[in-house]
Amino acid sequence: GGPIDSSAIAQYYGCNAPESDDDDNDDEDGSDKEEQEKTKKEMEEQRKLLRTSLLRKTEALSALMFDSDTADDPDGDNNKDNKEKYEETMKELKRWVGSTADFSDDKDKWAYSRLLSRDARFMRNKTGTSLSLLRKARKDMKQDFYREITSEITEVLKSIKGTDHWLTQIEEDLFERYPVAKQKL
Repeated sequence: GGPIDSSAIAQYYGCNAPESDDDDNDDEDGSDKEEQEKTKKEMEEQRKLLRTSLLRKTEALSALMFDSDTADDPDGDNNKDNKEKYEETMKELKRWVGSTADFSDDKDKWAYSRLLSRDARFMRNKTGTSLSLLRKARKDMKQDFYREITSEITEVLKSIKGTDHWLTQIEEDLFERYPVAKQKL
């Protein structure tokens, strides 16, 4: 297949970072290393902000697509525009975020998991994948989000025939974890 274009390969796949004992490019006073660290810190901060902003934008479009009255009218012009915007933004988000580990905040991790689950369920018609993503999120996340994740799992299970026993089990589990106690008058 012709000559190997190493610069094209490096651009496509990226390269390994230089080893820390590479002192060939350092100035005697270490200013090059300080500059590299400063640039790295700035780039990481910008990437974090980009990921977070794409997450928020996709969440907003997801709410328009799946949580509102427009979700009932899939053929409406407004919904078609929202669907196109949502798909573009979700594609861009997936391009910049590899997994929930790319987010430092637990709320962002849960939001990303929820987006992936809803995308699988509503846009790709993959209910099993949606359920799998939610169950993985519930396993990986702190207990703070257990109720929210379980609520989302319940919504997915309601759309699947023959899962009444799972719904009953989840309901019993929630009552056991979060007992409802009546206050004395």
